[in-house]
Amino acid sequence: MNYGVGTDSRDNHKSSSLLSVSKISNQHWVPYHNELMYTDEFPRYIAFICIKPAKVGGFTPVSNSIDTWEDLPLVMQRKFEKHGIRYMRNLRDKYAEEAVENNCLNLGGQKFLQDIFGTNNVTQLEAMCHRLGYDFEWRTCPMNKTPILHIQYVREAVVDWRFQNKTVRSFANSVTGMNGRYFNGYGDPYYEELALTDRPFHSQWGNGDEFNDEEHGTIEQCQHANSMCFEWKAGDVF
Repeated sequence: MNYGVGTDSRDNHKSSSLLSVSKISNQHWVPYHNELMYTDEFPRYIAFICIKPAKVGGFTPVSNSIDTWEDLPLVMQRKFEKHGIRYMRNLRDKYAEEAVENNCLNLGGQKFLQDIFGTNNVTQLEAMCHRLGYDFEWRTCPMNKTPILHIQYVREAVVDWRFQNKTVRSFANSVTGMNGRYFNGYGDPYYEELALTDRPFHSQWGNGDEFNDEEHGTIEQCQHANSMCFEWKAGDVF
């Protein structure tokens, strides 16, 4: 599996199927999400292993996406079925950011456009966006005056699959995990002051409508209500 298009910077291992945890601060809550469902390549199966448990906290909540879908209000179900989810990403230029003297932006854990596309060539970058079906535009960081590649695309919000001899619908996506509200608690005033669509990543209804606070809260409440949480021990595999 290729994690190259994922949002987080992760350490490389000998096996491409083995990934380290995210490098974001351990003070941050990671919203519920289905791994890489904002991309065209995502795992069929996923497992977690604990080498060294956290001294404090370190819980991993897991949510049932089938029951979450069933609990969503019908009006939201119908809108997800009709429009899907629009994902947005604002990808910075690694070398341009490294050239900024005393760069005060917190870029830890973020992916750069070179990480995603593997090139600095603008023509090649734009050709890849066209091939992948991404809408894109070049923007400029108001603080560092560095280039930002803004991309957006629409993906399905649900997946139908066979389970216990029947077809079930799963709310399999990264709608809250990729929503710009994540940066409200990031601890960096710069990101908190940005519009949602200008933050490193964001999600909307597939037709371009924003998720209002009530809708976003409803999704998170349904995910949490259908979740379980456990404390890791060294050697645990889940």
